[in-house]
Amino acid sequence: MQTGPPRWERSVSRGISPFPIGGTSHVINRAVRLGYPQSPLRVTVPVPLRVYIAPGCASCGRALDLVARARRERPGHPIEVVDLADSAVLVPEAVIGTPVFLIGDEVLSLGNPSLEELLDALDRAAGEE
Repeated sequence: MQTGPPRWERSVSRGISPFPIGGTSHVINRAVRLGYPQSPLRVTVPVPLRVYIAPGCASCGRALDLVARARRERPGHPIEVVDLADSAVLVPEAVIGTPVFLIGDEVLSLGNPSLEELLDALDRAAGEE
């Protein structure tokens, strides 16, 4: 049974790299030669739009139409439709009726916004990354 730090930690503390063929600098140099950026890639995802609907809601059909159009206009933006009929759904305090459009935790609209207003809000959310 081994006592003390793992073998690779002991080698690092003695100045020996646990990485083969020149340590991490070799990996970074090869990545630069291949054209990869030196800094780690930063992947960001826009704040999702969540649209809350419920059965029997008179204007939720229009909300679903807006969602379909927004998905066509902004295909890279995550848009979720949350059906309140599902008992497993956690309902935010801001949802006091349906439809409700939330971007992150911020209420975009209680009721249906115009398509232009919705697209503008999605663009703003994508710019806040």
